[in-house]
Amino acid sequence: MRSSLSRSSFCLAHPALRIKRPSPLGGFISRFPAYCSMTTTIEETYQRPGDGTITWLDGKCLAVWHDFVITSPNVNYIPWFELGRCRVQTRKDGRFGLADFSLTPQRFSDSFPHSALIPEPPRRQTSAQAAFWLTPGDNDFEPVQGTSFHDVGHLGKAFIQRVEPFFEELREEVVRWEKEHPRDEQLALILTNTTQALGRLKYAAYSFRDLVNDFAYFSHNMLDLNARIAFVKKYSSRAFVTGADDKPGNVALWAIGAWTTEPIHVQWLLRAGIPVWYVRTKEQFLASMHSRCRPNVEKITQMQAPPGWVCTDAPVDSVGRPQASHIIYEGPSNDTLHAFSRRPLFLGNTTIEKLAELPAKAPDIGGFYDQYTVRAVSGPASHVSVAGDTRNAAVHKLLTSAKAAHDRQSMSDWRSEPDDAPPPSDAASSNDEEPLRHKKRKSTAQRNAAKRARAEDPNPPPKPVQRDKWEDPESDIIPPASPVWAAALKMVDQSPERLEPHRPSNANYQWPDPALFATTNKKGRFLVNWLAARQAWLARLTTSAGQGAAAGSNQMWRDYLGTKHDQRLRQGTFTARCRAQVEETFGVTMREKGPSIVYWQEAELLASRVEDSNGEQERHIMREVVWDACEHSFRFELRALDRLAGEFEWYDNPVGRDRMVAAIFGGSYTVDSVPNFNIGLLSDDMSIRMRSMEALRKVMKAWPDHPYEVKHLTYTEGMAEAFEKGQGLDLLRRCEKALAEFYCQTFYNWFGRPAIVPHFVPLRPRAPTP
Repeated sequence: MRSSLSRSSFCLAHPALRIKRPSPLGGFISRFPAYCSMTTTIEETYQRPGDGTITWLDGKCLAVWHDFVITSPNVNYIPWFELGRCRVQTRKDGRFGLADFSLTPQRFSDSFPHSALIPEPPRRQTSAQAAFWLTPGDNDFEPVQGTSFHDVGHLGKAFIQRVEPFFEELREEVVRWEKEHPRDEQLALILTNTTQALGRLKYAAYSFRDLVNDFAYFSHNMLDLNARIAFVKKYSSRAFVTGADDKPGNVALWAIGAWTTEPIHVQWLLRAGIPVWYVRTKEQFLASMHSRCRPNVEKITQMQAPPGWVCTDAPVDSVGRPQASHIIYEGPSNDTLHAFSRRPLFLGNTTIEKLAELPAKAPDIGGFYDQYTVRAVSGPASHVSVAGDTRNAAVHKLLTSAKAAHDRQSMSDWRSEPDDAPPPSDAASSNDEEPLRHKKRKSTAQRNAAKRARAEDPNPPPKPVQRDKWEDPESDIIPPASPVWAAALKMVDQSPERLEPHRPSNANYQWPDPALFATTNKKGRFLVNWLAARQAWLARLTTSAGQGAAAGSNQMWRDYLGTKHDQRLRQGTFTARCRAQVEETFGVTMREKGPSIVYWQEAELLASRVEDSNGEQERHIMREVVWDACEHSFRFELRALDRLAGEFEWYDNPVGRDRMVAAIFGGSYTVDSVPNFNIGLLSDDMSIRMRSMEALRKVMKAWPDHPYEVKHLTYTEGMAEAFEKGQGLDLLRRCEKALAEFYCQTFYNWFGRPAIVPHFVPLRPRAPTP
C-alpha cells in the first residue's frame, strides 16, 4: 500500500502557480550588449552549438527576477519564491503565508533536506489528501457544554476522521522502516511531534484561534513526516550515487522543490530527482557565459506570480477585526527559517546569540516583535538577499540594557523591556497580587455602628489566624498528601537569602490552590464555578495562547470562584471587575449567565443542586476535584519551575525539553479522568514509579545546586523488581526524600511560596449492598 499522502497524486503544481507576468528579460539583455553581439536570437544566445545536454549549471528554463537569473536543470517552470527577507508569522489560517515551507519552495536546507519533498497541494479540495491544506471552520468547532466561557471547544470528530487514517499509515511506515534500518533521529522526532499534536486535537479543549493554529502545526508535521519518509527510503541514497550512474534522477514532479545559490546543492538535488532552481546574480551568470561551459538553456520563461491560494491575511477577532500576530522569525530564507517554522507557536524562544535589535512596540497591524522573535540582523548579508521592508524602521531601536547574566549563563539573552519598567524587587515577595476589592473609607453611620458594637461586646472574638500554607488544612475533602513530599515542605529553608534575584515578580498559581475549596464556607459555589471554568482553563494552559505565561493570583481565583455570575452585570461593581480580570487571565470572554448544568467525569450535574447541597455525592465529587487540582497544580508548576531553573535547556531545545518534562507524567500534562489507583511518582506499580523518578531526576540535573542523588543515582527496571521484593527500600526512601526536598526548596527559591505537592487518589465510595 502506498504512503497515505500518495505522492503520485501531487504530480502537478497547483493551477494558481501557473500565472504568468511580463518578462524582464529584455531589460537584462539590453544592459549586457556583449550578449547581443554574440548571436542574433535569444535562443542562440543560450545554446551551446551542437550540444543539447542539460547539466547542473544549464537550464531547461531561465527567468530573470530583479537582479537575479534563475535556472532549473530538471523542470521547465520557475515558481514564485522569496529571494528577499522572509517573515515567519501566523496568518489567518494558522500557517505562515508565503514564507511557509509547506506552501512555497524555500531555500535548500542542509539541516532539513527533506523539505524539498513536501508534496504540492492537490488540485481538488475533494481529494482525500486535501485535508492537510484545509483550515477548521465554525462547523468543525464543537463548543464545550457546561462552561461559563464563550469560544471554548473541541475539533469535530468528522474532521479528525479525515486525517487520522493518513497518520496511522505513516506511523506504520515508520515502524516498518525502523525494523530494518538504523534509527533516523529526525524521523523519530517528527513522528513524536505529530503524535502529540494529534492527541491534543482529539482530546484537548481550545479557543477557536488556538485550534486553527494547532491544526496548522499538525499539518506541517504530517507533511514533514511524509517528506522525511520519502527522503530516507529513496531520495537520500539517490543523491549520493557516483561513477557511471551519476546522472540526473527521474524528477519527482509532485514535490514542491527548493531553490539554492550553491552549486553543490544543485548537483545533489539533480541527482536525487528533486525539483531545483539555481539562483545567480546577473554578474555571476555573465561570468559563466565566458567560461568553457557556458549555460545551455532550452527556453526563456518568467517567474510565476505569488500563488493566490496562499492565505496572507492577518488573524481576526470575534467581530472580524484584524489582529496583530507574533512574528516568529524575520530574515533570509535559511536553516533558521526552517527550524523556527517547525516549532510549535508556544515554544518559540530565542536561540540565536547575536540577537541585537528589537523594536519598542508593534510595528503594524500585521504583527509584533518581542523577546521570542529571532531577527537575523547581525549575521553576514546573503549575496542573494534583496532589500527588505523598511517601512517600519522608525519603530526600531537598539537595546539599551541586557538581562543580568546568570552565574551559569552560557549565551547572551537579549530582551526588549519598556523604558519605564521598574527594576525587579530583591525583597522576599510571597504575598498575592492586590485583590480586586478596593478599600473604601467607612461612612459616619458605619463608624457609629462599630462603636455601639464595641460597647455591647468589649471583648470580641479574635480575628481568624491566616492558615499555614506549608501544610494542608484539616478537611475530609483533601486527599492525603504523600508523607515524603509533605515532610519535604517542612524542611524548606525560608530565609530571604535563598530567593533567586531574577525570580518572577509574582507568585501566581498555575491552577487554583486546592486549599481554597476546603477553607471556604461556599463549597458548592466554588465547585460549580470551577467545573464551569475547568475546560476553558485547560485550553489556556495546554495550547499556544497560554504556554509559559498563564497563571492567576490566589485572590483572583478566590474572587472568581466565590462570586455568583448569573446576576445582571453593572459597570463598576465588584462582579464586573472580577469578570474583567478573569477574562483577561483566561483569554476568552464569559457568558452573561453561568450554565445550568455542569459536568464532571462525563456526568451531568444540576448546578443549582450542587451549589445548595452538601450530600455525600457532592462531597466525593469535591474530593476528586481537589485531587485533580493537586495533580494539575504539581504538573504545571513543575513545568513553570523548569522554565526558570533550566532556562537555557529551553533556549537550546524547547520542543525536546517540554517532552522531557512531560515524560515525568507519562507524556502528558493533563489527566483525562480520575484513576482508581495512584499514578506517576506515587504509583502503586513500582516500575511506573521508577520511570517517573528517573524522568524527574534527568530534568533536575539541569537545575543549579542539585544533590548527590540527582547527579549520580539512576533508577532502572532492575531496581524496581528489587523494591517489589522488599530489597533496598532504604535506598528508595533516601532517593524519594532527596528529590522531594530538592524540588520543594528550588520551588520556594524561585516563587517565594510553598509548592503544591502530589496527593494520593481518593478512594471511590463503595456501592451500597443490596
